[in-house]
Amino acid sequence: MVVGGEGGAYFAAQGEGAWWLIVDESPLADLLGDDDVDAYVTIRRFDDERSWQAAIDERRAHAGQAEWTPDRFAIATHSGGLGGPAVTIAWTGLDLLYERRDPMIGPLELASIEPTPQQWTEFWAASDRAGVWKWRPSYDDLAADDAPGWKLTLARGAFEVDATGDNTWPEQWEAFCRAVRRLVDGRPFF
Repeated sequence: MVVGGEGGAYFAAQGEGAWWLIVDESPLADLLGDDDVDAYVTIRRFDDERSWQAAIDERRAHAGQAEWTPDRFAIATHSGGLGGPAVTIAWTGLDLLYERRDPMIGPLELASIEPTPQQWTEFWAASDRAGVWKWRPSYDDLAADDAPGWKLTLARGAFEVDATGDNTWPEQWEAFCRAVRRLVDGRPFF
């Protein structure tokens, strides 16, 4: 289940140039007969991301999520060269998709994570303390070859940041990384 609310759950998916929202109005839909399921489970296809996101936002607001979830959230890190795993964390509109990948052997872990309101609240507070919203767009050490790097896109309400770095990090990077690890239930991150 991606998001649960009163009376059911909903799921969001994207791919192949289409966006999908699956709504299960009954927590017991999987126990119903085929004829009854159509009355409780709907599958909507969207041909544009904006309409899909609006439908997700409406569902999130109904479930009471809108005040603590991000508008945009994407983080990617790599250890440089072929020396270790890369991590990508992205907000789908309903949950965080976490992927840890080794450049030589492929995926190591793929998880859908649903942070609690408390985890989000703590993450936003830690991000504020780390000064994330004031980070420069680029932190690069051009002399470094095959260096570790990162990319961050984060937006919430009136605040947003797009920043990248290669072998250089903002002053509060470690504090921010600790907040990210707590948000993804202690999974490895940079």
